[in-house]
This record gives sequence, structure tokens and C-alpha cells, in this order.
Amino acid sequence: MQKESVTTPLVPTPTNPFSLAVKMKGFAFVSGQIGKGIDGKVKEGFAAQTRQAMENLKAIITAAGSSMDDVVKVNIYVTDISKMGELNAIYREYFSEPLPARATVEVTGLGLMAEVEIDAIVACD
Repeated sequence: MQKESVTTPLVPTPTNPFSLAVKMKGFAFVSGQIGKGIDGKVKEGFAAQTRQAMENLKAIITAAGSSMDDVVKVNIYVTDISKMGELNAIYREYFSEPLPARATVEVTGLGLMAEVEIDAIVACD
């Protein structure tokens, strides 16, 4: 059993001590992604941040050798739970049936003043 770090040039390199994702025992554990583009800037607005966070997840999952169809669990952290309708509309653009298991939690704050952060567990080879 050896864990393997997953990297991709399509997502900003973490400035804090963590991996974008770690593969082990047939799964990839993707770290929380905020709406930060490759330019290092957080997108303006909840929808743009959510879409960028999902694009970051997708790029990391692809780099791990999997696809969004292989996602089995998602955790979402939002600073305003009243934006669930907007979140769900964007979320459905990235996942098809059967949808991953999911938890969504409202928090008081996220890094870089982000409005949303999303992490995932993915089945992989």
C-alpha cells in the first residue's frame, strides 16, 4: 500500500502543505477546491466560483486517471446556504445519475474569502 500524490498544471499549486489529491487503495481523495483559477485569483461571484471549483475538481480527477462519473462522495462547504438552488443547478452540469453521495454544510468562512469549497472521493484504478 503506497499512496501517490496527484498533480496537474491545470489547477493552481497549493500554497499550503497539502496535495491536490492522493491516490490509495483504488480511490483518489481530492482536496477541497475553491473557485481559484490558474491565474491564482478567486473568481467573482458565487456561480463563477462554484463553476471554477468544479472545473478544478474535474482536472484533478482526470489527472488521477478517473472521470466525474467515478466520483462516489462529495463534500461542499458554502458561506451562504440560501444559494443552494444556484449550487445545485451548476452541480448537475457535472454529474449524472447515479449522483454521488453528498454533504453540504454552511460555514462562517473559507480561505481567500471564497464562497464555496468542494472536495471529492473518487474510485480509480
